[in-house]
Formats: sequence, structure tokens, C-alpha cells
Amino acid sequence: MCDLEEGAHLNAKMETSQHAACSSKEYFDHVYGRNANSDTKFADPIASRELVRYLGGKWQRGTLVDIGCGTGAFAREASAYFIVAAFDGSERAVRSVPDRISRKWIGAGEAMPLRNDSVDYATCLDVMEHLPNPETCLLETCRVLKRGGFLLVRTPNPDSLGLWLKGDRWFGFRDPSHVSIGDLETWHERFENCGFLITEVGTDLLWDPPYLSAADNRPEKLLFQGTNLIAMRLKPFLPWSRGENIYLIARKT
Repeated sequence: MCDLEEGAHLNAKMETSQHAACSSKEYFDHVYGRNANSDTKFADPIASRELVRYLGGKWQRGTLVDIGCGTGAFAREASAYFIVAAFDGSERAVRSVPDRISRKWIGAGEAMPLRNDSVDYATCLDVMEHLPNPETCLLETCRVLKRGGFLLVRTPNPDSLGLWLKGDRWFGFRDPSHVSIGDLETWHERFENCGFLITEVGTDLLWDPPYLSAADNRPEKLLFQGTNLIAMRLKPFLPWSRGENIYLIARKT
């Protein structure tokens, strides 16, 4: 498993990590409680499975830390390919992470209780946009990754067709905790300043209907969400810049 610091140093890091998470803990506990049975989340396990399948074919087996794991949908799938550690700022979310993920804790990406150069891979899905200073999390991730290790980030894309079609109703703007939405150029600069070299980038398709009407409707859900899930069978993100989320894979230099 990932090497964890021991003794007083580990306790200090854990306390720092939990303290950094507590400011948003109540908010995300509410979010995970509210969305626990939402039918809008039905596609998440499928998306996680396809993303893990892609990474499993691309990366060799090793240790992986899932930053901001939520209820563990991605971590659960990833455990078939990697030795997974996972954490989130929400206690409610971490309680839902499957027992097969033996290393899990409540914490924040700005202070991980992991040794320097101890992890092969890191994933950070739908997290960076919630952080006032994403660079702090990137620097901490760089610290715990082994030299040559890889980081995958997924974050809302302000150049998406979805924003153009929906305006203020775009998913990236609907969540009040999204405080760090940046375009591709911004993320390139952030990664490079924090010790990473981007090796692969792309975006997904449109999956947040309605786009064509004012009200939710089944035909649009089937069209847009179905098309996005089919495309994921080929690759979770495509070499274009107009999808809803940016995907970036970067290597620690």
C-alpha cells in the first residue's frame, strides 16, 4: 500500500489535512446527502468504469491516490487495476467508500498524510474547481508522486459548447462552490508552475441537458447523455476543446 507517515508526523499531517477540509465539510456533507438517491447520478458508475478501463490499459499497475474521492465510485473501479488510497473532505462521503478501499480518510488535497515520492499515480476528478488555490493541491500532489508519476485531473471547461448554449444555467456556474474554473491555457500554466508536464489533454461531449429546451426532458437526456457514454467506450475524452469537462494527464518532471 502507499507508504504513510508514522507516529507524530503522521498525526500532525492528518490534523492539518482535516483542518483544511473543515471549512467546506458541512457544504459537501449536505451535497452528498442530497444527491445520494438522485437519478442524475446514474451515469457516474459507467463513466468511472470507462475511465478506469482506459487508465488501466495505459498505466502499469501500482499505487494510486484518489483526491476528493466522493463516495468512491471511481476508487472502487480503480481497485481492480491499482492499489488505491482515497480521501475526501466529507465524512458522509468517506463513510460510503467501499470497504475494499482499505486506506481512506477524511482530509484535503492541500495536506496528504503520505510520504514524499511514494505514489505512482494520482487522480483528481471534479475537485480542482472547488479549491480557492488549486496550485497548493498540485504542489502537494507533486510531492507525494514518484518522479515520472502521473496525475489525471478533470475539471469544468469554460470553453464548452454547453456554456455557450446554457449561459448561467451551465453546470459549472450552478454550483456556488466552483471558485477556480479555468481554461486550458490557465491549467497548462498551473501544471507547469507546480512541476508537471502535460502529456495528454482533451474534453468529453455534452452530457448536461436540457440544451435545446427550457425544461428537463427524456429525449434530450437520451440523446446527449447516451451519446457521451457511447463515446466513452472509445475514449473517456476526445481531442477537441468544446466538451463540458477538460481532462488533463500530466507527468511529474
